Amino acid sequence: MSCSAALTLLNRPAGWVTLVMTALLLASPAQAQTDWALKSSAQLGVDAWHLSVDASDQPVRHFLLLANARTDWRYRDMAPWYTLQTQLRVGSQGEWVLRSRGNQSYGGAVDQLSYAHSISPALGWRAGILDYRATWCREYDLDNPWVREADSFCVGRFNNSATASAPALQVYAKVDVNEYQVQAVAGLYRPKALGWDRREFSNLFIADSATVLQNKKHALSVNAVNTATSTEWRLSWIGSDQRLFDSALVQINDAASFPATQLHYRQAVSTYFAGVSWQLAPRLRSRVTHFRSSLQAHCELLNPAAGEPCANQFYRASTVWELGYQLSPIDVLSLALAHYDLRQTEMLDVQVYEARSRNQSLAWRRDWGRGWFTSTQLTWTQGSVPYNNKPRQTPYIPGTSSAWGLGLRVGYQF
Repeated sequence: MSCSAALTLLNRPAGWVTLVMTALLLASPAQAQTDWALKSSAQLGVDAWHLSVDASDQPVRHFLLLANARTDWRYRDMAPWYTLQTQLRVGSQGEWVLRSRGNQSYGGAVDQLSYAHSISPALGWRAGILDYRATWCREYDLDNPWVREADSFCVGRFNNSATASAPALQVYAKVDVNEYQVQAVAGLYRPKALGWDRREFSNLFIADSATVLQNKKHALSVNAVNTATSTEWRLSWIGSDQRLFDSALVQINDAASFPATQLHYRQAVSTYFAGVSWQLAPRLRSRVTHFRSSLQAHCELLNPAAGEPCANQFYRASTVWELGYQLSPIDVLSLALAHYDLRQTEMLDVQVYEARSRNQSLAWRRDWGRGWFTSTQLTWTQGSVPYNNKPRQTPYIPGTSSAWGLGLRVGYQF
């Protein structure tokens, strides 16, 4: 990790938590780990990309969703990454869990730091930094075949921050229904708590003069696994109620006619996720995921000369189909097709703009033994903006661009 990346990590609460917890775990003697029933796994490595892009316009290039799109650390063709997972059993009913990662797309993050308590084999609760359980991202999978996942809601902070994790309280229940093992989770999430993320606002950019006043979320998730066929289902929903205050809004379209003003802004967001994974043949497995977010917002301009109240709607959707083939005990081939769509409208259904991304990826992973593995990935992607009826308000230039990328991941597990 470069010095600038390390400083960026330390400037976040998640960064300090990661470093402190990692140091404690590495410093723990082997005997203490046995007494605590400590289980840990870590991965680290380097990703290298060669990208070829036919679009010179940066806003359109963003919708290609390549490895260089809105990276949290300064983009480099070759960059380090890591993941860390640990579980600490406390007696027969308690468990601490830590999950942390770092890469140039997402930066450094703690995705989970929580305590779980089992009231009974079928019922329990969790508290701490917790996952919304509204994606099937592979970042922590020890058999992850991808250098970079096809799902846009898994790879970058811009799309992922609203559905990754936050301070929360969860209640979970487990039950067997015929051949299915079912787990249901209900949770209350407060991203602003503990200073965790004071500016998360459902993937919308907010001005430096804006302050998020309220960010309340609640979520439901049901996961079911068929023990006979290994088919797995997941259904999730997140509801968000958010408000902000902007002390000095300057309108982009015409600052002379519409002077700066203070602004009250409120939005409600409903996010849905559905996924299914099943075995097509003894060596062939498939899965399909669909993610959809619908956002409705209203604003009040406190200076009447600045304009009328506004109403915005944002719609996002991502659909990904994956196919994985176990070529040999150490080789896996994977194919992914992904569609991502984004659309904004204003009151009275006035169309503002639409953007699309289409991704096709092929990967080969080999486990070389003794913890070493490699993944090679070929990606072709196309980004387009079919229309933009308010170019002064949003910078996206209508048009289509395409690109391809060749990625190599060298990693080690321990």
